[in-house]
Amino acid sequence: MHDPAAERAAGKRTKGRNVKAFFEPRPPRRRRFPISPRLTRSHRAPGLLVGTTGTTGLLIAGVVLLAGVVLLAGAVLLAGPVPPAWATDSGSTHGSAQSAGAASHVGGSHLPFMSVARADVEVLQGAAATLPYRIEGAHGGRATVRIVISVAGGAVVKTIVVGQAVRSGADSSTSFVCHLRAGTYVWTVRAVDALHRTPTVVRAAHLTVDAVYPAKADIDRAIAWLRQRSGVTAVAVVDTAGVLHGWHQDQPFVTASVIKAMLLVEYLRTHASVGSSALATLTPMIEVSDNNAAQAIYHVVGDGGLYALARAAGMTHFAIYGQLFGAQLTAADQARFFYRLPDLVPPSHRALALYLLSHVVSYQSWGIPAAARPRGWDVWFKGGWRGTSIGQLVHQVARLHKGALTFSMAVFTNGDPSQGYGIETIQGVAARILAGR
Repeated sequence: MHDPAAERAAGKRTKGRNVKAFFEPRPPRRRRFPISPRLTRSHRAPGLLVGTTGTTGLLIAGVVLLAGVVLLAGAVLLAGPVPPAWATDSGSTHGSAQSAGAASHVGGSHLPFMSVARADVEVLQGAAATLPYRIEGAHGGRATVRIVISVAGGAVVKTIVVGQAVRSGADSSTSFVCHLRAGTYVWTVRAVDALHRTPTVVRAAHLTVDAVYPAKADIDRAIAWLRQRSGVTAVAVVDTAGVLHGWHQDQPFVTASVIKAMLLVEYLRTHASVGSSALATLTPMIEVSDNNAAQAIYHVVGDGGLYALARAAGMTHFAIYGQLFGAQLTAADQARFFYRLPDLVPPSHRALALYLLSHVVSYQSWGIPAAARPRGWDVWFKGGWRGTSIGQLVHQVARLHKGALTFSMAVFTNGDPSQGYGIETIQGVAARILAGR
């Protein structure tokens, strides 16, 4: 049954409830960001920007990574290739260089093809020069090598072709007898590998050729002056190349005290140790030319020992018959002996021998040392003097060293009007021979 009054009452109640609900505050709605169906909440990648889908974030990360790679590649190209340590530091260890070389042989070379002259070289005219070098990065591990020597202006003066293929990644060297003019040259290493490539020359080096000393012109001038002196004279010089020059150099002379140097060397050659008593005898024998000390050492080594030393030194005219100071010597034999002297003494005694022969007392340091020491030469020497039937005999033999130069000379005189005259002769010859230095 329709009841209008009831309907109005019900409507009032509903309307009241709706108005109240309208004005009541509502809880905020939770907004969900759209997520890729392939990227669930548990698999979202860290670092993606908030509000960005997973696919978009990965794209951005890829672009950033690619840009970094491009920048790094550009930096490497600008910097250029870095040469290995062996090419920039000649003192690098052999082991590390071997590793680099071995790596270049596996699967083809991944190193640039390079060559380096490893050291500057100094050599005397007529002597053998050894040129150390290295190649790296040759295809197949080997290359054909030639050494090119040129003057400062670039003109090539000598080319040395290495006979066998040279291994890449290993230290190598080539030797030749140098007959170039004195001066400074530049040498480089050229090569061709199996692919007919030529290497980049990482380092060239200098070759310094020293003239043989003394110069033949200076020796000739000394001989010309000596021939004008009174008495019987001789001179012998073994130059820095080991070549003998002289005048009357094979004429026999009575020894006098120069034989004491032979006594010293033969004693040291035949004795493993030198006791205090022996040292007390050897020292005055050389430094003050004591005859009694010389006789004591002679009784130990004997004629047989002196002959053995003469053969070892390459002497050809030495003679002795039981009388020490009556032995026969030549200037050539003594010049050869002093030139080879350090090699004739055992290494354990070498310093002692050279010390004694360089510490002769000042009043006996006339002649060769008087002319040479003011010019900066180190001098090891022994002199001798005595009277003979034709006048005064004065001899002196020396080994001289300065820088890279070592040579020897012997000046023998007999029939001098006085010992002083003989000393002047020896010193005059030495001064003329040393004129070039």
